[in-house]
Amino acid sequence: MAIYTSAIDNFSFEASKITKTQMPLSFEIKDFPKVETTSFIEVLNSIIDDYEHRNKLTFDMLSGKDVDVHALMIAQAQVDMISNLASTVTTKVATAYQTLMNMQV
Repeated sequence: MAIYTSAIDNFSFEASKITKTQMPLSFEIKDFPKVETTSFIEVLNSIIDDYEHRNKLTFDMLSGKDVDVHALMIAQAQVDMISNLASTVTTKVATAYQTLMNMQV
């Protein structure tokens, strides 16, 4: 019985060796790229600045100063959107907390 090896004669096992893993193992040091994030305080400060800007534009318009109506409407829409977002997030967090508290262990 003859064994034909012509299919694997030119095969190189050295080329098929894995030299570097595609995904790091759990004990390897992972180098994740740094992503710039804003702190919660900075987000709150920007929200407060938006409210103050809208209030200033509204007060200036009511006092008779020349105010761009489009800028006032845009500022009011931004504040309304932020208020709705904050309300929705608060409701979702409260609902999630209530769900966790009602779980039986």
